[in-house]
Amino acid sequence: MASFRQRGGKWQARVLRHGYPAQTKTFQNKVDAEKWARSVESDIDKGHFVSITETRGRPWVS
Repeated sequence: MASFRQRGGKWQARVLRHGYPAQTKTFQNKVDAEKWARSVESDIDKGHFVSITETRGRPWVS
């Protein structure tokens, strides 16, 4: 389930699903945050989910 909150004039979207890591992203407007959250939820439902943290890479991990 997605939740939205306004932080410092921007909108933060957070998607929480049991068995998946929480996904959070910040946007300039709420409409974009809602679109992103629907996209993440849809990917989870379809089995195409890729965690944001996995795609960013972790240079500090060897």
